[in-house]
Amino acid sequence: MAWWGGVRRKDRVVTTGLPLSRSGPWLPRMAPLPLMLAGVVGLALLVLVSVWLVTHQPWLGLTLEPAGDAGVRVEAVDARGPLAGRLAPGDHLTAVQPVGGEPLSLAGFDPARYPFLEPDFAGFDALLARQGALAAALWSGQTILITADGRRIVATPASPRPTDTLSLGFWSVHLSGFLGALIGIGVWAFRRGQPAARLLALSALGFFGATWTTAFYMERELALPEAIFRLLSYANHWALAVMMGGLLALLLYYPRRLTRAPVVVWVVALCLFYQLNEIRQWIEWPLHTFFVPITVFYLLIVAAAAWQWRLSRDEPLDRAALRWVLLSVFVSMSLAFITYLVPLMVRDEPLLPQVAVVGIGALLYLGFAGGVLRYRLFDLERWWFAAWGWLLGGLLVLLVDLALIALFGLQPLQALGAAVILVGWVYFPVRQWVWRHLAVSGRVHLESHLSELAGSLFAASGPQQTEAEWRRTLQALFEPLSIDQVDGSPVEPSLEEHGAHLLVPCLETERVWRLRYGRSGRRLFTRWDREQAAALLAVARRVTAVAKAKESGARTERQRIARDLHDDVAGRLLNLVHRAADHHAEQRAREALDALRGAINALRNPQPSGLAESLADWRDTIRDWTDAAGVDLDWYTELGSDALLTPRQAINLRRILTEAVTNALRHANPTRISVAWRLRAGSGELELAIHNDVRTGTVPSDPPMEGRGSHNMLTRTRELGGRLVQGPAGDGGYRVQGRIPLGTATAVDAASE
Repeated sequence: MAWWGGVRRKDRVVTTGLPLSRSGPWLPRMAPLPLMLAGVVGLALLVLVSVWLVTHQPWLGLTLEPAGDAGVRVEAVDARGPLAGRLAPGDHLTAVQPVGGEPLSLAGFDPARYPFLEPDFAGFDALLARQGALAAALWSGQTILITADGRRIVATPASPRPTDTLSLGFWSVHLSGFLGALIGIGVWAFRRGQPAARLLALSALGFFGATWTTAFYMERELALPEAIFRLLSYANHWALAVMMGGLLALLLYYPRRLTRAPVVVWVVALCLFYQLNEIRQWIEWPLHTFFVPITVFYLLIVAAAAWQWRLSRDEPLDRAALRWVLLSVFVSMSLAFITYLVPLMVRDEPLLPQVAVVGIGALLYLGFAGGVLRYRLFDLERWWFAAWGWLLGGLLVLLVDLALIALFGLQPLQALGAAVILVGWVYFPVRQWVWRHLAVSGRVHLESHLSELAGSLFAASGPQQTEAEWRRTLQALFEPLSIDQVDGSPVEPSLEEHGAHLLVPCLETERVWRLRYGRSGRRLFTRWDREQAAALLAVARRVTAVAKAKESGARTERQRIARDLHDDVAGRLLNLVHRAADHHAEQRAREALDALRGAINALRNPQPSGLAESLADWRDTIRDWTDAAGVDLDWYTELGSDALLTPRQAINLRRILTEAVTNALRHANPTRISVAWRLRAGSGELELAIHNDVRTGTVPSDPPMEGRGSHNMLTRTRELGGRLVQGPAGDGGYRVQGRIPLGTATAVDAASE
């Protein structure tokens, strides 16, 4: 277990980690990029070995298809092959006869059938034996082909075979395996200390081994020697077992270790038993002796995945990573089972060819790459893709350069220039387009939020609204799955839980905003997000400081004005109260003094006041007036819930009310005045309705619509953003109706909550 070592702590694996400069006793010390380059070169050499081995088999230049009891049908004849002009498309070969030997019938023979498609060991051995007999005739140097029309054609297979005759399926299978192995090696190169990274690399190398052997024997023209074909089949099945076993062990380790048992030892033992049973043919499994063990591997992987999913229900970071892993595994493996393995076990005929299934297998490892891109699997960030882009970009220039020299005979300098142009103008634009469409962008653009943030912070009416605007900007900029305040007082933004959380200081309190998962949960936060949040925080702090300085200056000026009004104007009004010639003059002086004191109080203490409390004070004032005038007062309130009034709102509403009641008392000589207030909960509008009758025999003087008081009411209503209607009522009385939005008060109230 030393090679896979990790420290178990609270049911989670804390990997001991290895410095990037160390790779263990069996590898030289190499940095990640050289190690990735070595992996690319090694894999490329193995592909070249496959190409060399395939092209140096005996070659007849024929494309053959099974024709049942009629043998095999010639589909195409290569003009460079030894049978060009001697066979034509549509001819049927019924037998192959070695020189000096007996004819070998081709009836019922399928040159493209694989031994592992046979459901039992007997069929497996029989197919290999028939392949071996035909290969002996073909590989002996000269053979006789017998056609359906009785011709006996002596053929000498050619070697080497032209490389351009290799099928597209051969190259696509190698490409799938190459990509899968590169992803595994790339993850391991940067995270050599993590067991999960090692297991992913092991699984990917197993996938490469399976594709390498598949590409080799799928390109055979008619037959392979029995020993070679048997060895390739065993190697293919062993590589497939390593691939599946690696995935099983990976899900037993990642994102948390599920058991204290030596997982890798048991998985290796399972793979060895699978392979030894196939070689020694101990147990004949029901239904399909080769596919049932693969199905068992698949079911074990499903069980491990379900176990991981259950344990991660309270760990959002683990579940986010696991969601992408499971998507990659289940999409690719389930497609392979549904389209290939299950149809073969049920009716001996797959829905898709093996080439397509290999491509589906590559999706598994491409899915892991996508997980790195979106959820930083294995703690890898986007620079992992930048490293691959650098490496593959350079290799692509080299490959295009060699291809131009080989195909078009260009001089090395000309070929190099053309390669650079092709890669720069074709490869990189396509790569950037794919990057933009597959990646969830982690870049945030401050310019679209700075002006709005500065304006809203500068206009905020208090600390609560300032904090509410700061929260709204963070929400709009990063689009977190959730945002809430938590205890803490960091000076600068920071990352938590490997990027699951972004902590940003509050502007007005000693707490922090915790943002969970960016882009509505589709990605983790990165260092770039932290830097952008720091830049935005610096701007917000500067704007808030300027706004506070402005407010401080305004507060000082208000205090000075309030002192001047109190010491000078209020004193003069109080003197008028004491020296009033009659009660009416005294009353008017007191009203002016009360209004002045309200203005002074608003200047000294510009804090919101409760609507219900203000209405109660105004009712008492109006009742004093109506009682003194012998008028009945009906006062109605329908608030539902309380609201806050800014000082400006409170002053204007009070002046509108007193002006309307004063006009009624002065001009209508009423017997009853009704005042009704209603607060609409949905819209936040305050409705005011004032109605008075006209005493019988009284002729109203100075119609209110033409007076300065009515004009002042309209002006104050517009200042609050409301609407006011006044005029004669249908019952002969007079009415004043208005609607005033309390949006500012509502915002302050919400921010305080």
